[in-house]
Amino acid sequence: MKKNFRILFVDDEQPILNGIRRIFQARRSDWELIFATSGKEALQKASIIDFDLIVTDGKMPGMSGGEMLKEMKEKGITRDIPTIMLTGYVDDDMRKEALECGIIEFINKPIIPDEFVLRIENVLNLKMMHDELRSSTQEVSEANEELGKLYEVIKEQNSELEELNDIKTQFIEIAMNEFRNSTQSIADYASQLMESFDAEKDKEKLELVGKIYHDAEDLANIYTKIMNVADITTGNLKLKYSRVNILNFFNELSEHGKSMAGNKQIKVLSFHDNILPVENYMDITKVWIAISRVFENAVKYSETTSSIVFHLKYADNKLKFIIKDYGIGMTEDEIKNIFKFSGVNEEDEHKQGISLPIVKKIVEAHNGEISVESKFGGGSSFCISLPIIDDI
Repeated sequence: MKKNFRILFVDDEQPILNGIRRIFQARRSDWELIFATSGKEALQKASIIDFDLIVTDGKMPGMSGGEMLKEMKEKGITRDIPTIMLTGYVDDDMRKEALECGIIEFINKPIIPDEFVLRIENVLNLKMMHDELRSSTQEVSEANEELGKLYEVIKEQNSELEELNDIKTQFIEIAMNEFRNSTQSIADYASQLMESFDAEKDKEKLELVGKIYHDAEDLANIYTKIMNVADITTGNLKLKYSRVNILNFFNELSEHGKSMAGNKQIKVLSFHDNILPVENYMDITKVWIAISRVFENAVKYSETTSSIVFHLKYADNKLKFIIKDYGIGMTEDEIKNIFKFSGVNEEDEHKQGISLPIVKKIVEAHNGEISVESKFGGGSSFCISLPIIDDI
């Protein structure tokens, strides 16, 4: 038990106070005992000394124990101090008055010493637990206050980061707009040159300038793709839905895939289900980016002269674009991290490719799903599933 508890004993009869002093003589090293012979004297001492317990007689001339405790309560002195009343009897009126004053125990006179000491110990134990709980509550409150301050700091830092990110995005947009304007100018100049040439006499020049014109158009398409990827990686992904002819879209993707695979002499086998919806609503540019990125990885990690299968299925009112290669494949650990930005680094790029987390964002933005099946040394199969949207 905590040492040096301060206890105030109040009784107008000095012999009773002397008896209490003798009863607690053995506890004087643990408890500080202070005595008062009237309610007025007790009020004075309680106003300048912090007590852990007040024990008072009920009947005293001038000011009763109940009246004294009531005044202490009104002044806030006994807010955290338990009180005990000594009395020869307790009637209903006294019990009511005691409860109003905050008294927690009655001890009958004549006092039984052992019982008296035990009951005092019990009350002080409860007081000690109450103080410890209040202290812990205060510590928790202070900790919550510190967390609140930390949250505000983090919130402010996030706001600054968002502002910096906005500035970075603006710089990207400015640079890419200049890039677009320049490529558009090249295309316009090339177009004017082509119009000025004679189809028969300037055949070679037409072919050369035609290549410049088409390269400029390709650069313009690159601008569109870069800006879309920039939106995705900065968290500003916005979809621009349009009505897309599914079969035409698939055929164009197939040709694009064959073009990518041709440099490695990889054969692309493309086929689709006989029954397909005619059209679907999607952001055609972003979906093209997603499927192209999967195709690029399939080509990159496939052996020369191997093959890639591109299959379009229609099931459960969903379009499923399946790209299967027979390349190096992946381990189970690599599959777990393949769609996480945190799992992509330069050392692992040869296994998963840095674009797949972006692909996942695009697919999920369309309320679709992307999955992968792979075996190390046995190739990989990716499936991009997109819901059919009849109207928007």
